[in-house]
Amino acid sequence: MRIEQLEYLIEIETCGSLLKAAENMYMTHSALSIAVNKLEKELDAQLFERTNKGVVPTEYGKQVIESAKKIISEINYIKAEAPKKSNILHIASIATISNNILLDVIVNLKKERPQYNISIDEVPPSDVLKKVIESKVKIGISFYEKDKEENFLKMIEENSLYWEPLYYDYLCAYVAKNNPLVNKKIVYEKDLREYIPVSINHRQRNDSKKYYNSFIDNEFIFSFTNQESIKKFIVEQNAVAYLPQILSYNDFYVKSGNIVPLDVIDNRQEIIHYAVFSGNLNINEQSFLKKVKETYDNLKSDS
Repeated sequence: MRIEQLEYLIEIETCGSLLKAAENMYMTHSALSIAVNKLEKELDAQLFERTNKGVVPTEYGKQVIESAKKIISEINYIKAEAPKKSNILHIASIATISNNILLDVIVNLKKERPQYNISIDEVPPSDVLKKVIESKVKIGISFYEKDKEENFLKMIEENSLYWEPLYYDYLCAYVAKNNPLVNKKIVYEKDLREYIPVSINHRQRNDSKKYYNSFIDNEFIFSFTNQESIKKFIVEQNAVAYLPQILSYNDFYVKSGNIVPLDVIDNRQEIIHYAVFSGNLNINEQSFLKKVKETYDNLKSDS
């Protein structure tokens, strides 16, 4: 049994499809199928059942996959703690937090610990927790939607993670400074329909549609991966987008007055920023998390 075989099993369970798993791992479908068959012969047991809806683990397969996840997690942890990487903190976050919160954190932390380096992996909000669970990063900074709190806490408990709420936020409509809505005392979602709706690509994923149910994210005309492109588009094309209120903190477009955040009274979607991590934190990781909390605390004081 080899480590890559265990990784195959985990990916197949995640995808529910040999074909999709093979694509994700840059393998041919036949090569992956052969690898699984060899492992089943070695264990003298069936690991997956083939159905017309894809593949699902057998009861024994579920046990093997759970063990595989623990083994891979330990291997990733050992790699992360290797001496050659001891001066690098790998974290996962989202663009809004990375641009508006973590830049301050990094600058302040480097003053105290100049030898310490930070690598930030910017991913969609729902993928931050996944990266911590898979031990690809030690710390994640993201947010979850209030109406998904039960599912979030369940994932935290099932994976024995630690977490802390950092900030209570909500989504605003961001418009250009010359947009007539800026002068309105109260803005409703129907008022936004007169302007070009622009969305963020990850909100069109199936796991995001339940929460991002505004007309902007359902009836968007343009969609970008990069938030900077969205803000530039708002200014130049008088477009409108839903983004976290925290974006207005330390953002060039907002500070310069070129973009104005508006509270949409009938679609104020609450989100909770959080920090999540696995296992004990070393002194540098503790310092990073302390700086993150201090930055958020300052934000609370300014609001």
